[in-house]
Amino acid sequence: MLLGDESATGSAKSLNSRETTTPSQRPTLTIEYTLPSTPPAADFDDDLSVGFADFFLFVDHFGQTPAPTGWDPLFDLYADGRIGMDDFFLFVDHLGE
Repeated sequence: MLLGDESATGSAKSLNSRETTTPSQRPTLTIEYTLPSTPPAADFDDDLSVGFADFFLFVDHFGQTPAPTGWDPLFDLYADGRIGMDDFFLFVDHLGE
């Protein structure tokens, strides 16, 4: 059952399926959700959004170049062979997507 102020515009309405004994006349709720076809460029944790978890992953790779172990080109958003401020600014552009 959903409760709300039925006198207010845009408020939730009361739905009580027990009031109707015929199943075909009971209210139904259908929710459709389409996942983005392409995740944001800075979505490092694959949750289809760019948030603090992605930031912490980015910070772990900040300053790296291909020479040391642990290099992951995924974090080189600017594609210049190093993970630096240019990559950080691109990351901030995607934050919140």
